[in-house]
Amino acid sequence: MNTDYKAVWQAIKQNGEATITVSKYHARTVTQAVVKTKCKESVIRKNAGLVYWAKLEIDRVKINSDMIKITFRLKYDAKL
Repeated sequence: MNTDYKAVWQAIKQNGEATITVSKYHARTVTQAVVKTKCKESVIRKNAGLVYWAKLEIDRVKINSDMIKITFRLKYDAKL
């Protein structure tokens, strides 16, 4: 699996949410990587005196025995 976690985070920032479907074996890794990318950017924003990103809500829905749909959503409008 070759996922560009920064691209997922960019989609979340632009749209306020993003949904991806991944293997259950990769779901935790993808979730952790997207959260880590968000946290790194929030630290940069904090150091620059900007507003932090909102809390990231994560919903997981089991599609079948091997696949999980993950929806990442910012708690408030990403364009603030």
